[in-house]
Amino acid sequence: AKVLLHETDDAFSIITIFEKQPSLGGVWSRERIYPGLASNSPALTYEIPGFQYPDDVRKVGAHVEAEDINAYLCAFAETHGLKSHVKFNSEVQDVSWHAETRRWLIRGRDNSGDFQSYFKFLVVCNGLYHEKNIPGLPRQGPPKTWPRIFHSADVGDPDVRHALSNSVHTLIVGAGKSAIDLATLIATGAWSDDRRSPKVSLLYKRPHWLSPRSILGGMIYFERLLFSRFLNAWLPFAVHPDSFHRWIAETAIGKWLTNTIFRCVEADFKVSLGQLDLHETVPSHPLREALSGALHVAPKGYLDLVREKKIGIIEGSIESISDRGVNVRTNQGSATMIDVDNVLWATGYKIAFPFFTVDTLQRLGIMPDNLDSDPTDLPFLKLHRLLVPPATVHPKMGSAPSRNIAFSGFAYSLLNPTVSFVSAHWIAEYFLGKLDLPKAQKIKEGKIVELRGSCLLRCGFSYLKFSRTMTSILADLMHRCRALLSVAVANVCRTWREGDTYRVPCDALHRSAVKRYEAYDWAP
Repeated sequence: AKVLLHETDDAFSIITIFEKQPSLGGVWSRERIYPGLASNSPALTYEIPGFQYPDDVRKVGAHVEAEDINAYLCAFAETHGLKSHVKFNSEVQDVSWHAETRRWLIRGRDNSGDFQSYFKFLVVCNGLYHEKNIPGLPRQGPPKTWPRIFHSADVGDPDVRHALSNSVHTLIVGAGKSAIDLATLIATGAWSDDRRSPKVSLLYKRPHWLSPRSILGGMIYFERLLFSRFLNAWLPFAVHPDSFHRWIAETAIGKWLTNTIFRCVEADFKVSLGQLDLHETVPSHPLREALSGALHVAPKGYLDLVREKKIGIIEGSIESISDRGVNVRTNQGSATMIDVDNVLWATGYKIAFPFFTVDTLQRLGIMPDNLDSDPTDLPFLKLHRLLVPPATVHPKMGSAPSRNIAFSGFAYSLLNPTVSFVSAHWIAEYFLGKLDLPKAQKIKEGKIVELRGSCLLRCGFSYLKFSRTMTSILADLMHRCRALLSVAVANVCRTWREGDTYRVPCDALHRSAVKRYEAYDWAP
């Protein structure tokens, strides 16, 4: 909204934002955050280019508290005059293309009742965190005797936190950042008035890699390594951008060096975190696979709680729920009944567009015509550049929507605000017809090409494949698409030469990103 309003020479002077919640922030809104929640990304990588956090938040090695993120987003909206464009408590229930007026028809409901509006352009921003992923399981016995079921998205509700704080035994399902954070908070009695510590069990199929805040005996903040050109050079590319990357990926020596570097980092992780005696918390898959999503900063005290058995680890999955608790099948094949009074699903979200019909999704080219899927539980999503429906780039019929719909928030990165910034500029240029786009056949094929004179890549379109765990979705995104994310990587990775004065200057990042963006050869 900020880019369309202020950076397009008034080409989009009328902007309307429909927000289902009563306040700003999305996953960081007042209704969804809770005490103890913080970003998984370092503070200096979690800023919108050109708009800095307060100085006391912008610290190397620091992660931003949820309350600070909420205040930051509200300040951004206030600074750029966006709040007057937001219609709060407005749930969009149906989005359809009106061929006669060549407009998007939006129907929904707010505090005043039903509403409908027509718009020339549409940007869908419900993102990857819209529909809770709670698996359907067989249940036995009277419902009143079942354990209470919650999702991690519910923890913003004080009543849910009270129930979890006063439980006898809570089972948390998941291995991601939310799961281990919530396990730590509940086990330490963080939300309990008397600091009561309930019993907590953590159930997952396999552990994720945990990141220390600093490595090499505390000498280097890990973010300095993660966002460096050095580490990025050893990650896989869909197309080798130069001879060096080709040598790394295809020669025996290059592969050996890559594996050696990551094995050294893995070994240091386990030593820095003190995991050597906690085998149940150490993954068997290589760290290199985790850098695209399944890598989480270890919460303070989490591993000590596991060591003290205040957090129990179970590797397996739930088979059923009954009045006696939950029936768990371990990875070794044995079945066990666990007596719990709460089950907290920290299993991520599903790709969902409850306001689109299957027919609309198919017309947009997001879903194949021969696949009948539930719009609230899609198996995958197909978008050109992870931004626009392929069928609308070169529509076959004159009455069909043409370059007037985009999806923002599906190009995941560890640098989400910067990616959103670049995506917003791309969408604005796309709507204004200022981009040279590939031909329809190339978009259909999802052709990947190199950018001239650069180690950056762009991607035709990517499939956002469905997985029952959010981290797998994010890993697939990062592995398949390095499109607009590359601007962020190129500017943030100045770590080693800046030493102790390491900073991410957002104003410089903004100027450099725009310069690089405008210099790109987007022609097919």
